[in-house]
Amino acid sequence: MPIVRGPAALPSRRGPGYVETVCAGTEVFDASVPLRVRRLVIDAGRTAEVDTRSAEVMAYVVAGSGSVEVGGERHELRRESMAWLDPGPIRLSAGDDGLEVLLTEAPLT
Repeated sequence: MPIVRGPAALPSRRGPGYVETVCAGTEVFDASVPLRVRRLVIDAGRTAEVDTRSAEVMAYVVAGSGSVEVGGERHELRRESMAWLDPGPIRLSAGDDGLEVLLTEAPLT
C-alpha cells in the first residue's frame, strides 16, 4: 500500500534567501529509507550552503538557473540539468530567475 504525504507533512526550514523541504527520508516516512530527497528553492541572487559529507548527491534543476561550487570548482546549472556530486560541502547560487533544485542523496555505506 502506498504512503502519501501532503505538503503540510513535509518538514521545511527557511534560511537566508532559501527554503529547504525534505520530500523523502526518515523524517517523512518514519522508516529506514535508503534515500533522502530535498527540495531547495533559492531566491534570485542568493546562495545556500549544503553539507553532503555523508552521501553522494544527484542534483536536478527543476526551475531557474545558477551554479554549484564543489571543491573550489564552479559549474553552471540551468533548468533540467543534472549534476552528480561527490560527498562534501557544496554551495548553490541562484541566478536572476532563482533556482529550484531536487537533491537526491544516497548515503555512503
